[in-house]
Amino acid sequence: DAYYQALLLLATGAHEDVELVADHLRWLWRRCERPDGRWLRSHHADGRRKDHAFQADQQLYPLVELADFWRSTGTLPDGVDWAAAVPQAWHATLAAVDPATGLIASAETAADDPAVAPFIASAQILWWAAAVRAAEVAEQVPIGLDPLALRAVAEQVREAFDRHMAVDGRWAYAVDGGGLRIDYHDANDLPTALAPLLGFCSADDPAWRATMAFAFSEANPGFVTGEPGGLGSAHTPGPWPLGEIQAWIHAHITGDEPSAANSLARLVAWAFADGMLPEAVASSGPIRHWFAWPGAALAALVLLDARGQLADRLGAR
Repeated sequence: DAYYQALLLLATGAHEDVELVADHLRWLWRRCERPDGRWLRSHHADGRRKDHAFQADQQLYPLVELADFWRSTGTLPDGVDWAAAVPQAWHATLAAVDPATGLIASAETAADDPAVAPFIASAQILWWAAAVRAAEVAEQVPIGLDPLALRAVAEQVREAFDRHMAVDGRWAYAVDGGGLRIDYHDANDLPTALAPLLGFCSADDPAWRATMAFAFSEANPGFVTGEPGGLGSAHTPGPWPLGEIQAWIHAHITGDEPSAANSLARLVAWAFADGMLPEAVASSGPIRHWFAWPGAALAALVLLDARGQLADRLGAR
């Protein structure tokens, strides 16, 4: 959630918003309790660990947020020894990699649910993005990592992904490396929807297109039929604004602007008076009003898109 809030704050370009992200990065990298270099599902405001499950995305988003800050400002926040802090976090990331498959493992999904299979497709895409974005920073400032080694890791991630995640013309939601494949797509899997914008694949990649077609079909257990209908999550029944944001991303990438406009209209209709969005919706109205992620993600993506900066801010270089 916090990553997309930071993306929005950086997208505004306002000095006070950028400084908030700098403070958040200092909190993440200096304040959070991480004796093993790992961020866990959540930490208290004073940095103490709150939820102790390891999610791969929680380990990777701080790296991408740091790279976003660099790309937005050309600097890194002061007050942190980045040459020491970044290698610690990166080595903890590599410790979660399965040597047999070359994939990063996660105990939970991005929905905070136990992972039935540990190697989740969206986490591999995010890991690839973290590696190439960190390499960009390492080529400019000393962060204690070799940019060539980081790019080599990204290549290895892509090869492992194609070897294990691409099955029958589309990407699995998750695999266990032993033959188990999970056919599912979740509203929380934004990295999968964003894969072409991140540079992980092309917009006409047949496997990505087949994956997204499956995501918005009745064959996907995460898709909700009926009214209002849409992509949701097993975590909370009903279509999710995050799922509709994925529909907007997909339509925009594939050039289906009428569908993109329809998704945006649905999201606006679901929004509260302050512009924020709930976690899920139902025919009776919003469910779990407190969710910050979708409102921040939509605002950041729409704002960057309106400025023609979406691929430039998110994509690999």
